[in-house]
Amino acid sequence: MRMWEPHEIHSNDNAAERHDLQTFNEKQQSAWTRNLWLKDQLQQGETVQYHHSGWSLYPIVQPGDSIIIAPVLDCSTLRVNDIVFCQLQPGLNFYAHRILQITFKDFYAHKKRRPEQRRLFSIGTEIGREIGWCYEDNIYGRMVECVP
Repeated sequence: MRMWEPHEIHSNDNAAERHDLQTFNEKQQSAWTRNLWLKDQLQQGETVQYHHSGWSLYPIVQPGDSIIIAPVLDCSTLRVNDIVFCQLQPGLNFYAHRILQITFKDFYAHKKRRPEQRRLFSIGTEIGREIGWCYEDNIYGRMVECVP
């Protein structure tokens, strides 16, 4: 019996499955490129608009709804239940999700002896499932409008 090497295509390989995987990878790359562009625009002070995909913010935001995100200039204005565009830790994935909780955590900056207090945001879905966390410098914008 022949042993196939990792990623080697063999005669039992299903072309439809390969196409689905390629399409998925292209969509992932496209989403990553879009998110980097959104981050850049928000950091430059621009308001952005894009079509949301996914059900994580249902019923507030449905798949295909257009959401308008304004830059966050002062994170002290953010509140629990705000929908923000952020980059989560760990993993650095981008999400437009809801703030579930805001706490403060000691943060030791490089070469400083005393910790500084930084806001720590718990980020999750509309039903309250936490998917990650981020510091205030990883929140780039807040949703100001949803257009169905």
